[in-house]
Amino acid sequence: MKKLMLSAVILTSLSSPLMADEYFTKAKSIDNLQKKSIQKLSEYSIIVKWKNISNYNNLLQTPESKRVDKRSDLNKYQKHSYKESINVVSGDRDAGINVLANVYSETNLLLKHIRSSSKGVDLFKVQTNKKYKEVYSILMTTGLFQYISENKIIKTNNTYAPKPIPLRNRASNESGLTTPQSFDPEKYNDTYFTNSLYLDEQQAYLMGAHSVLKANDYVDANKVMTKKVRIAIVDTGKWEHEDVIWSEEGVDMVSWNLYSNCLSDDTTNSGMDITCPLADYEEKERDTDPTDKSWDFELDSDGNPIGDGQIKVGGHGLEVASTVAAIRNNAVGVIGSLNANDVELIAVRSLHFNMGLSIDLIDSILWSAGVDIPGVPSISEPVDIINLSLGGNGGGCHFNIALTDAINYAREKNIVVVAAAGNEYIDAKNSEPASCEGVLTVGANDDSGEMGVFSNFGDTVDVTFSGYVNSAFISTYSYKDPDISICINPLTGTSNGRKGCYGQVSGTSFSAPLASALAASIKMVNPSLSEGEIRKVIETTATEYNTDEHGNTNLRSKKMANANIGNYYNAVKSNFNITELDKGLALHHYANYTTPVKEIYLQEMEKLAGKDKVCNSYDLSWGLFAEPVTTITYELYVSNSSDEAMNSANSDLVVDPFNTTRVTPSSIVDMTGFTRVGVKSCKNGSCGSVYELDLTQAQLPNYCVN
Repeated sequence: MKKLMLSAVILTSLSSPLMADEYFTKAKSIDNLQKKSIQKLSEYSIIVKWKNISNYNNLLQTPESKRVDKRSDLNKYQKHSYKESINVVSGDRDAGINVLANVYSETNLLLKHIRSSSKGVDLFKVQTNKKYKEVYSILMTTGLFQYISENKIIKTNNTYAPKPIPLRNRASNESGLTTPQSFDPEKYNDTYFTNSLYLDEQQAYLMGAHSVLKANDYVDANKVMTKKVRIAIVDTGKWEHEDVIWSEEGVDMVSWNLYSNCLSDDTTNSGMDITCPLADYEEKERDTDPTDKSWDFELDSDGNPIGDGQIKVGGHGLEVASTVAAIRNNAVGVIGSLNANDVELIAVRSLHFNMGLSIDLIDSILWSAGVDIPGVPSISEPVDIINLSLGGNGGGCHFNIALTDAINYAREKNIVVVAAAGNEYIDAKNSEPASCEGVLTVGANDDSGEMGVFSNFGDTVDVTFSGYVNSAFISTYSYKDPDISICINPLTGTSNGRKGCYGQVSGTSFSAPLASALAASIKMVNPSLSEGEIRKVIETTATEYNTDEHGNTNLRSKKMANANIGNYYNAVKSNFNITELDKGLALHHYANYTTPVKEIYLQEMEKLAGKDKVCNSYDLSWGLFAEPVTTITYELYVSNSSDEAMNSANSDLVVDPFNTTRVTPSSIVDMTGFTRVGVKSCKNGSCGSVYELDLTQAQLPNYCVN
């Protein structure tokens, strides 16, 4: 009835050549797309950002904005019985639908509005036989959109099925396993403490360790930050476990009905809801319960459930969280890379079981950064770090502007964004969010320091951490049967239950939280550092390891030229001063113009700008960053001084051609009339000394030599 009433209102306002009944008949047929395969759903689902914010405001609505009373028994179904409009302000819906009708009239592409995101972004389904690239081109020609991105599949970045953790004898090495080299095996009483070699001190034959425990002691003695570091675990959600403390704050941002909710779910997680009765089926919507549980119902061709649903539990979010901050000295399980009392782990569920969609990841990032997301309550305050142990291979972030936009917003709020490089053993430049500018992209190494056999690689990878860790664990199988080996306490031979399972896990999914934990450690001792500075501390204090202890060149030196092995102790002790530059490069702008054809081009350029300008153009880059970083600016100077060192007194400031503050650590400069060039780095207006770039090393094209 409500749909019919809405249609009647909208029909009266359509002013395009499109017949109203045709529009709504076609719009209804788009619903059938949801029953198609995952690939089809992704192909026909697009994320757009309007140029005119009024179009977004007029269409503003979410499935969660409906008030729903699914059951009369409010005590039993209190959790699911009532949903209300949150962060949704009514606009002129008729005008919004009218815009969509005009789009159809102009392009013959029918857009069905699925949900409002935030910041002018909407999710649509498109009914068309055209491929995404063609749809993109057609819609962009309307001039209505800032950008359009495909709503892609995102997956977790773990590899193999977990194994039970072997119990290491603390007194002797009866198991034949490598014993801890530098830390006291009696320091903590956690069951599997001594198995976690990546916590040990980094040293010969154990270069894959990260000096975690040594750094922890330093942080405890030198901590400046008075509040807990807030880390968003953007993943499959949370699981209540004996070894992990979750924040009471959290959100389930999953909107994809790949798996569904169950009205009679067992909130005690005691296994009473392994099967969800057909009568208790509930379509998946967003809410404030990020618990890692859903149910797999068989659906008919119309999308209606036709049988009972079976439980699905991912567990990946729990594994990541325990890698960061599993509780220490509680006589069970493992220990995290941080003291659990120093951090607040906020579960942001963006994935079903082990996969999800871009729109839910994007909204998860923005929610974590403090953006109001329509349909769910806002976070109390932005987080400090966002951990993304997930990804997809869609050609890289330059093809996913919506995701890049979300990450950039988080960085503007001074949030460190950490992403797993991926586990496909391919160049990470094609992975997202791993290839997004400004994220800390983390590859995997093994205990020896060599590259993990599964890890993605390439210039995009910034640093590596162990990809083989021991973690808290839960899965569909252990939920159904808590007596399986991975849940058995090796000391007692009895089951720990569903809240006490542990396993050996692998993947860059677990390298990333080790990096996130280090970012948190740095913030504790030096809270004034920006997100970009924290990333660079981690990168620049990492240990180079290109040749093994026998003098053999290792694989990581060939596959990960920019990525060294993270070292916690080096990083937390670092006296990082971003204002004093010690790195820069000057190249001639036309250095590669050496062929006859390109020399003709330079001759034409000479006619336009003069030979002096052509031959005195240089490309400059400096510092540690490849992208703008919050709070950091630059000043460029030129000089003819014969003084030993350039400074602001013997040099001229080069004004930016757009009269804006320089924030990018690179520039093209015309050196006509000058012989020297240098740059200052400034943080919050406080600048270091002028760092001179060496022009004499720049190779000139033959055209400028003759």
